[in-house]
Amino acid sequence: MNFKTAININPQLKTIYELMDIKTFMGKDMLFNSKFSKDKNFLEKQYTMIEDCINFLKTLNEKDLHKFECTLNDTHNIKNSINIIKGGNNLDDVGLFEVKSFCLNCKAINFILKDLRNDNFVLASCQEIINILDPEGLEIKQFYIYSAYDKELSNKRNIFEKYKLEDNPETDKIYAELIDLENKIREKLCQSIIPFLDNLTKNLEIIALIDICFAKAKLAIDLNLV
Repeated sequence: MNFKTAININPQLKTIYELMDIKTFMGKDMLFNSKFSKDKNFLEKQYTMIEDCINFLKTLNEKDLHKFECTLNDTHNIKNSINIIKGGNNLDDVGLFEVKSFCLNCKAINFILKDLRNDNFVLASCQEIINILDPEGLEIKQFYIYSAYDKELSNKRNIFEKYKLEDNPETDKIYAELIDLENKIREKLCQSIIPFLDNLTKNLEIIALIDICFAKAKLAIDLNLV
């Protein structure tokens, strides 16, 4: 029996679940699909992780806790984007933005949890992907096809803007060339991300675990559980 089935037949368990503040889709999905276990080693590992989270939460001030919760809440499931790249297709700007945002959140979560001494909560580094998708090195949550990706792109954009102002008959031709070049850059970016897809998939699972364990820990603190 998994957890989702259990809460549908046990009103008391469902009440406890509804008190849990799980922030991410990944966390809810992992919890719903988790199986009940009587294995001693497994249960001791779960209790240790929750206890570590409880102790860590008690060290956070209100501002840091809010930042952590907001970061988790802003971390979206990018499994579909991963599958698109694995399938040999290219992401559009929205998909590339979601990947970049996910990676920046992974970096932020690692920094916030740096003093939590539990290897189960350490995310794989996404810095290589951030560098690929953020050629200007600003590390802000936005994405577009930066002119910094290609010198030819910058030149064509300048020509396009100039032709538009002049109402040049070659404007449409330059625009088509510009779109084609941007698509080639998207393809190149997706190809560059392929070596790191396993790390992204692993981080989705770790974030789900972090989300669940901290939700349990916060509930334990709120209800004075032992």
